[in-house]
Amino acid sequence: MTPEQALLEIGDLTDGARIVKELAGGPASDSYLLERAEDRWVLRIDKPLAGRLGLDR
Repeated sequence: MTPEQALLEIGDLTDGARIVKELAGGPASDSYLLERAEDRWVLRIDKPLAGRLGLDR
């Protein structure tokens, strides 16, 4: 899943948000800094390894 697809799937919560940059990821996920007006948060997208490790975030 791309970050853009994830934002669409989340819906209203992320309306108007933009992806500022990709953050350093790990072996089990990719992370992106999001921004909307004065709000900032991180979007984490699990890689297939996360499921194999039993991670449920």
